[in-house]
Amino acid sequence: MQIHVQDNGPGFGSLNGKNPLVSGVTSKKSEMGGHGLSSIQHILNKWDGFIFKESAKIGAHLSLNFPILKE
Repeated sequence: MQIHVQDNGPGFGSLNGKNPLVSGVTSKKSEMGGHGLSSIQHILNKWDGFIFKESAKIGAHLSLNFPILKE
């Protein structure tokens, strides 16, 4: 399953090369941000899923890829 998420913020370019999937990295001017994407990545990794960062003209665009789980 794939979920696409996009926002209208400053985008990944505003991070000056920092990886937004690392805990604590944020484009917001807040000391409390930067943990959401790293938490989602951690969960997806446990399920053999992944996050794909895509370029967007405005904001950030992510694809969250969940594997199909079989019993």
